[in-house]
Amino acid sequence: MKRIVFFTPSLNIGGVERVFITYAEALIKLGYDVSYLISKSEGDLLHVLPKNIKIISLGNKQLRGSILPLIRFFRKEQVDVFITGGDVPNVLSILTSKMACSKAKVLISHHNYFNVERSNLLSKLFFHFIYNKASQVISVSDGITKMLSCNGVSSNKLTTIYNPVDLESIHQQGAIDLKLSLPSYYLLFLGRFGEVKNLPFMIDSFELVSREIPSLHLVLVGDGPMKPVLLQKVEALGISEKVHFLGVMPNPFPIVKSAAAVLLPSLSEALPTIILECFAFEKTVIATPTNGAIDLLENGKLGYISRTFDHVEEFAELIKEGLSCPISNELLINKIQAFNSIVKVKELEKLF
Repeated sequence: MKRIVFFTPSLNIGGVERVFITYAEALIKLGYDVSYLISKSEGDLLHVLPKNIKIISLGNKQLRGSILPLIRFFRKEQVDVFITGGDVPNVLSILTSKMACSKAKVLISHHNYFNVERSNLLSKLFFHFIYNKASQVISVSDGITKMLSCNGVSSNKLTTIYNPVDLESIHQQGAIDLKLSLPSYYLLFLGRFGEVKNLPFMIDSFELVSREIPSLHLVLVGDGPMKPVLLQKVEALGISEKVHFLGVMPNPFPIVKSAAAVLLPSLSEALPTIILECFAFEKTVIATPTNGAIDLLENGKLGYISRTFDHVEEFAELIKEGLSCPISNELLINKIQAFNSIVKVKELEKLF
């Protein structure tokens, strides 16, 4: 059976890493020899990784120092399919496989929108020259596929595969008692505390809602550079007792399972896996109008989508509406079936 290798710089909790672990588990069940290659042995997912996934480290290198180790890896190891994700890992994987004269199929996956107006030279280098050297480019949504195609990636190189969700696994994890003292009625945000997540806007909106619904709390799972700003803002608004920062959690699913609704206030999302996980737990999502949210929530049929990214009062009203009129469980359950990892791994397998 073919040997499959997934590659990311580390196993920090992120969308690409979680997607790859889901694929890896599904491929192992199908009998493939699967390894997970990392530049540096770090990340919270290392502690919860299934034991049947073999971990290979390039020697605790930073990604920028992984060029020579990657070349040696391609020359030394017998690899049939090499799968990576993220702009820089994609480029490094293509270039080093060529330098090593490797016969492996290099499948790169693209998970975000690239601002091609920022640098025409950079976009041409990424898309037209380097990406077209891959065996195949996996796009995680129709919108990403269109963007890549419009910016130089050959149509015969592009395959759209929406992210998978291992429904059996996340329901098992969701049933675990984390022994946390959580409020009984709360909204949830799950993700990295970065500027693109638009979290000060979310907190302002929650503060408005909490005036009318005093029993409502806000739980944030994650971490990132914006945390000091968020803590300061919560304190300034006088809502510290209602906003709970739980940090990074390898298994956030019990928190998702018990939430009243989930917030996604981002300025940009390509294909937010958290929405799929909310579908699995029959949770209503209230989101800003990113491409990913519009796509997965079917323009508002399967969730609530604001008209803007900065209208606090509008988002607050949507939160109240989402709490009082949650999306039909039947609609969400039917939607998630198309993203089951059993279905998606078959689509990936066709590229081998």
